[in-house]
Amino acid sequence: MKISTVLMGKYNLYKIHNSNATSYSCGLTLEKISFSLNKKINNPGRLETIYNKNDKMIAIDYAHTPDAFDNVLSTIVNLKYKNI
Repeated sequence: MKISTVLMGKYNLYKIHNSNATSYSCGLTLEKISFSLNKKINNPGRLETIYNKNDKMIAIDYAHTPDAFDNVLSTIVNLKYKNI
């Protein structure tokens, strides 16, 4: 199944895999799962990216636990943004 998501980071990939498996085991078809995952989403404060007037990327995240900080920071370090 092909999906496209705006969610970044390995931790989100793991969450997507887990939700796929759970949804499928509960009887949802792959078509329904794929349709839901391919919807555009707006998730404010969850590794949300904006650009300042100098076109520099700013990442906003509501991380509030050590694990959340590790996940967000490792994702940002491993991404290649323009003009950084």
